[in-house]
Amino acid sequence: MKQTKVHKFGSNNSGFTLVVVLLLSLAIMLLGGTAMYLAAINFKTTAADIKYNHAEKAANTGLLNAFDEINRQGTGGANRSISGTMRNTAYATDILYAGRNLWFLSSEGSLHNSRVIKTALFQSYSGVGLYTVRGNVNALLNHGARLSGCDSSDDPDCFVPAFIASGTIRTGSNERKSCTAAGAADGTTAGLFGAPAILNMRQGDLSVIFFKVDCFNKYNQAGCATSLLDYLEYDYGRNRADHRQDFSFGQNDNALGIPIVSIPALPPVPAVTSGCIFPVSGNMHGRILNLSSDLITCKQIILNSAATTVIIRGDGTRNRAPVEIFTEGNLNQTKFEGASNFAFYTTNNDKALDVSNSSNFIVHSSNEVTMNNTNTSFTLYTTGITNLNGTVSGTADRPFRIVSANRINTGSAGISLTNGSIMTGPIAYADTNQVNAPQNLEVAGNLTIENAGIFTRSLRFSKNSTVRILDSLVYVYAHACPNCSRQQSDSSLIACGTTDNRWCGWYGEDLNLNIGRAADGTAKPVLFISNNTTVQTIHPIGTVYIWGVWYGEGVTHLSWKESATQNLNGFLARNFPPGMTLGVTLPGSGFTMNFSKQMMDAVAKKYRFFRKVECVRDPLTPKAQLLQTGMTSY
Repeated sequence: MKQTKVHKFGSNNSGFTLVVVLLLSLAIMLLGGTAMYLAAINFKTTAADIKYNHAEKAANTGLLNAFDEINRQGTGGANRSISGTMRNTAYATDILYAGRNLWFLSSEGSLHNSRVIKTALFQSYSGVGLYTVRGNVNALLNHGARLSGCDSSDDPDCFVPAFIASGTIRTGSNERKSCTAAGAADGTTAGLFGAPAILNMRQGDLSVIFFKVDCFNKYNQAGCATSLLDYLEYDYGRNRADHRQDFSFGQNDNALGIPIVSIPALPPVPAVTSGCIFPVSGNMHGRILNLSSDLITCKQIILNSAATTVIIRGDGTRNRAPVEIFTEGNLNQTKFEGASNFAFYTTNNDKALDVSNSSNFIVHSSNEVTMNNTNTSFTLYTTGITNLNGTVSGTADRPFRIVSANRINTGSAGISLTNGSIMTGPIAYADTNQVNAPQNLEVAGNLTIENAGIFTRSLRFSKNSTVRILDSLVYVYAHACPNCSRQQSDSSLIACGTTDNRWCGWYGEDLNLNIGRAADGTAKPVLFISNNTTVQTIHPIGTVYIWGVWYGEGVTHLSWKESATQNLNGFLARNFPPGMTLGVTLPGSGFTMNFSKQMMDAVAKKYRFFRKVECVRDPLTPKAQLLQTGMTSY
């Protein structure tokens, strides 16, 4: 029987199928994995984009909040950082002052690990107003008063806000008007005019706004590179002739702002030949020394201790240098009449010194000094009382200079002080703690000060006198003593008005007061600085004029009693301590205050540390130049 063999191929086909299936599975897995990978990448990208968008919005929010912060505080705000959150995002923004009302901003927005950093240059409103107050106010601007920050005399027009403060500002029936309203720039129409009329905002340090400085006083101010007191020390405290520092505010020691004077020590009496002693013999009373013809070979002259009265005249030039004159006894009473080019040194035992019609001299004295008639281009260092009569003046090259640790009186016949400086201050800070501290300028008659720098504890004017201060800087500090309070908003006001008027920075009754306004009506603006001190005027005669800049540091007040009309042109700035409430009450009719760009330009030109006014010519809207400088997103 024949058998047939059957061949089966099933097992071989199944193996091929398995390979195909495996390959297909691998392909599907690769495709699926790729799809999943792409989906994951897409998810991460989308998430990163979302986080980036949120972080960017947070950075933008930080910039916008910084804009608001700067506009609230003006240029007076310090360098600072702000931060905040928005749901899950956060921002941190650094605010740095770049000068000329420009701010540099760096804002970082974040969400989880995403970071977006944006920077911007922001030009803010400078914070300058016609009447500007730091700190909180409770203000009443009565109907009939005029405050106008509108000056149309400048080309183009220059506008500033009329009143800048933070707190309660009541205007009665006064209507707040823009600078385009009728009467805005006519100088007389009652109302509140400005751009805007009133700006309710929380200001920073006003010294930064009005001056080119970082602070008023460096004491405990780590970020203050240059203070206003630095400028005053250098420009006025330094003697230009020999660069000697005649006064210092001691900013490393305290925040008082009191000018401590430095009186040079008297040199010892030199040894000279008998031919340089006057008089050598003979009559010892009423002798006359003519420096032009007597003892012309002597560079140093000693007045005989036995001489009672010596009258000195003539030119004391010796080999192009001034002759030096010494006293050595308690009998000497010296009078200079028409003398020039000399240096005179007294001792503690000498009698009073009289100087009249003399020029180009230096006097070092510890006793009373009286100047009569006309004296020009001199320097006086003294710890005694000084009496000024007639005319005291200097030149651009040789200004007069008085540095005193005692009282300075002016005569009842009137006095003119032109082209020079007067500094009367204590030897030690504690010397100003008493109400009878003598470092004052006490005026017995009419007074004219022009182109001068005056640093004094207090200005005290006699009744019925005419006071005219022109083109000058005045600094008063009566209530800045170590024991004087700076913790109550009315401390200096109570001290001056209730306790004793010797605590006033200036005091006078029945005055004709003209600050910054010449007799012919010409503007000669004054920079007046009051340090923690109130100035008070009672029943002034006619209109009180204050033209220029009145700047108050600390607890400062202007007190007027029985004043019919007041005219202020320029700026009134009160750098009140933060955290206190200042009461401001402006009378109704009779009070006018106007902004003058021309006056402020004159002040900025004369005083290099005064900041030039930036006018408001556009609406106060934020303007920024943005630049994105960095981004990380995960």
